[in-house]
Amino acid sequence: AVYRARPEVRTMFDRILTAEMFSRSKPAPDCFLLGMEVFDTTPDTTYVFEDSFNGLKAGMASEATVIGLATTNSREAVAPLCHCVLDDFTGFTYDKMLQVHK
Repeated sequence: AVYRARPEVRTMFDRILTAEMFSRSKPAPDCFLLGMEVFDTTPDTTYVFEDSFNGLKAGMASEATVIGLATTNSREAVAPLCHCVLDDFTGFTYDKMLQVHK
């Protein structure tokens, strides 16, 4: 549906991974593990940004660094499921991301 409404989206990314490419959905880590494989990275150099509980659980199961977004759920609810919580991306930079530790 997104591609029909906004066909230019495909040209904005090097690769787009979709649910048809893995057998188990979140909270299984398959989507993040596939992303690491496709982009030849490891959990130590992968950052997952998620706002849903199942997404946060999947990110943690993938052993990546998980940054929870308190956009859908409260900070208090998100915090136990991630390494760091952001209210939004205001003021968040690449350098700040690198300072988040597991």
